[in-house]
Amino acid sequence: DDACPRGTDGVRTCGLALLEAHGRVTIRQDARSGLMHHKFLVADDARVWVASANFTRNSFCTDWNNAIVVDRTEIVAAYLAVFRRLFVDGQFGPQTPADPVPTGGAYTVYFSPESPVSSPPLWFNEIVASMESATTSIEILLNAWTRPEMSAAAIAAHGRGVAVRAVVHDMYLDDAPAQAMLAAGIEVRAGPCHNKVMVVDDALVVTG
Repeated sequence: DDACPRGTDGVRTCGLALLEAHGRVTIRQDARSGLMHHKFLVADDARVWVASANFTRNSFCTDWNNAIVVDRTEIVAAYLAVFRRLFVDGQFGPQTPADPVPTGGAYTVYFSPESPVSSPPLWFNEIVASMESATTSIEILLNAWTRPEMSAAAIAAHGRGVAVRAVVHDMYLDDAPAQAMLAAGIEVRAGPCHNKVMVVDDALVVTG
């Protein structure tokens, strides 16, 4: 819904004006009333930069964020397929749930076409399952945290002796998940956190 409207002179009133004026840049807008929440960039069809950061001053200069760069061919292809669905085909909005991208390696890529509120997709269930299988530690960095399934899994892990620590954004410290964890004796700290990261057993990273 970030429409970036045009002024009376016909020029966009946000940073997209600089891109639109460039002869080699094409902007494709989602005309729906909806939110496209991706944060990724594909360079030369060979590398993916994917992060918790938006392309804003706050994200790069103030908020705590994380990013990864991946050059595995099959992962790049998966991100390109999503980009082309949006940019070329104009297919914005919910999609049919898809299986994760098989990699044959240490990575698995999920996309989130449906809300975990109405129809829990595989990616959401896999996050909870990874917490339920933790044996030694869970470290969590999260911006918005409102889903009780994740806090319940963290509390259950804490109960079986797993070391659990979390950082959430200040705005969400008073919400039910963080408060439930604090009540269970789990250390939860707050700050300008925009990360979406979890590390399980010092061996598995979940990020997006």
